Amino acid sequence: MFEIELSWLAGFLEGDGSFIIAKTSSSYQYRIVISQSLKDTHLIDETEKIYKKLETNYYIYDSLKRKYPQRMIYVSRKNDVYKLMKMIRQYMRGRKGNQIDLMVKCIDGKMDPEEARRLFKSLSIRSHDGKRGGRKPSKIPASDYETIKKRYKDGETLSNIAKDYDVTKQAIWYIINRK
Repeated sequence: MFEIELSWLAGFLEGDGSFIIAKTSSSYQYRIVISQSLKDTHLIDETEKIYKKLETNYYIYDSLKRKYPQRMIYVSRKNDVYKLMKMIRQYMRGRKGNQIDLMVKCIDGKMDPEEARRLFKSLSIRSHDGKRGGRKPSKIPASDYETIKKRYKDGETLSNIAKDYDVTKQAIWYIINRK
């Protein structure tokens, strides 16, 4: 049962969590933060139950002055952040998994926190052109679209074509069915 709760927490952090390396006047602080609309406080309550099982120190903060009021749950004691990241890392992929790796290296003393903060910023950029948001360029050049359509028409499966281009079946389906 506890395995399911950890994977749920990891998924929740993946979508709505933040990993933060904050610089203070004399040191660095490491934080894990989840924020939710006050309409969805039951999710924070579930997170709190898991933190209690893990014997993790946390605090809850209601931000009522925002346009959309939120409830936030913070883990900010270095040892608790470290323990939590080690436990959920196996469930994390992509950008958030990379952020965990950077924070663990900092806490272990294997990386300069300032360098990690710089890398955090680059990990939070989701677009190919350095701007936040937007679409990534297609992995498949437009010049290959006709070849893909022909391969599919000749009976090759979407899966086989997708493997050749390192994309999903849905991406190939979209190319085949676009007007």
